[in-house]
Amino acid sequence: MQTIPLWEGAAPHAKGSAACDVPTLDIYEPFGSKFSDAAILILPGGGYGGLSTQEGEGFAGVFQLQGFKSFVLNYRLGSNGYRHPVMLTDAARAMRLVRSRAASDGFNPDKIVIIGSSAGGHLAATLLTKWDEGSPSDPDPVERLSSRPDLGILCYPVI
Repeated sequence: MQTIPLWEGAAPHAKGSAACDVPTLDIYEPFGSKFSDAAILILPGGGYGGLSTQEGEGFAGVFQLQGFKSFVLNYRLGSNGYRHPVMLTDAARAMRLVRSRAASDGFNPDKIVIIGSSAGGHLAATLLTKWDEGSPSDPDPVERLSSRPDLGILCYPVI
């Protein structure tokens, strides 16, 4: 597993520079090649107060076995003073960042699945309905990309 920050430098609306203020992606390489042209973005639940390991790393392990490149989003939490739309900002950036890695990581940028459980399901559902096409004139090439998931899976979402 590799962990990368969503932004170079401070994240938008960051309250500080502690680990809880830096949203990240954990990247899990696929085992096998059954679905090697697809990727999955996983949003763990935890009531916006924590992040469930079984709904993050656990799901990633299952998808790895099926040949998916998996990305687990460690988004900012209400227990650290964050409120919506900060979590949605993190989810949209994660989708854009995953899409930006498609060519170098060897998957199709039009085959990115989002899955979320509980609060993560709420966040996934929100991104599925409030995505945008990106900002073509943004100096950050990642921000020029769409945040639209290509498929959504909601596991007991809080909606």
